[in-house]
Amino acid sequence: MKKWVKILLHAMFWFYHFAWHSVIGRIITDKSLHELRYFFDPLSISQYILFPSVFYFNYFVILPRLYKKRKIALSWLSWILLLASFILVRYLVQEVWFPEWLGINNYSPGTSIAYYIYDNIYFGGVLIIISVLFWVLNDNACAQEERYLLMQEKKSAQLTFLKNQVNPHFIFNTLNNIYALVSTRSDMALPSIEKLSHLMRYMYKESDAGQVSVVRELEYISSFIDLQTIRLRNKDSVQYTCCGVAEGQTIAPLLLIPFVENMFKHGILNQPEKPLQARIRIDGERLQLYTANHINTRVKDDASGIGLENVQKRLALLYPGQHSLIIRQHNGIYECTLDIKLNHA
Repeated sequence: MKKWVKILLHAMFWFYHFAWHSVIGRIITDKSLHELRYFFDPLSISQYILFPSVFYFNYFVILPRLYKKRKIALSWLSWILLLASFILVRYLVQEVWFPEWLGINNYSPGTSIAYYIYDNIYFGGVLIIISVLFWVLNDNACAQEERYLLMQEKKSAQLTFLKNQVNPHFIFNTLNNIYALVSTRSDMALPSIEKLSHLMRYMYKESDAGQVSVVRELEYISSFIDLQTIRLRNKDSVQYTCCGVAEGQTIAPLLLIPFVENMFKHGILNQPEKPLQARIRIDGERLQLYTANHINTRVKDDASGIGLENVQKRLALLYPGQHSLIIRQHNGIYECTLDIKLNHA
């Protein structure tokens, strides 16, 4: 929901609550401006503070922190306590302090406590119920907008990946490397062709799904690393390890590969003393990915990939509150550490 729409709805509610129902309606009926004084008396001013306090405490605290997180029992307990606090504070201000300090009070003398509580359960209850309705309306609007953004982000990410990641630079290099293996009758030629075939099939077909098997995602990463290392003279300059149980779990497609691709793009190659490092560990329903490379300041790969900025957007949309990403640069080393909650298949 747009911000100006929310502000307008809230303004209309408070206008009706404070002005139209209690004052303007009387002015129209009695054709007198005498009622305008009620806008500025101490009782009205106290209600301008107390009533919105109840409304927005529920709106900004109870609903998002308890109700949205399915803590229903705590939500009901908080509403009861909020209602009791509203009645108590209003009674102290308008029926105890104001009569003593200003000689005025809201209710007629002799009003019983039982009636006062009964009457204010209605007023406080209406505030809580209306704030719930406004919050649910806004939350549903935000959820629909988020779903739309997820769809757009997914399409954008896939198109960007297919346009940039699967670029002629990578494909031609890989084909040239495979050609060299074939010409030398290397035993690595056929496995490399098979890996490239699986890699292309995965990117063009399975990446359309909302979730893919973690096993398939890890196979893709392994194939990508193997194809990248074909061109390296010293295979020890790449260190890749993967451990843990991946079966039965899913992840958003093409979410991990940009970190690995970034390592090859900007790292120093063919120097075992400055290796490219990629470690994946699956611990229960958590996956941790760590990549590190010494920054190559002389040679840049002009081929652009999906980009870490794009990945950060996808993570924020797809895994809100379910991931942590730390990127840091120190002593000429670029490190990425991702921890993410997996889904069950």
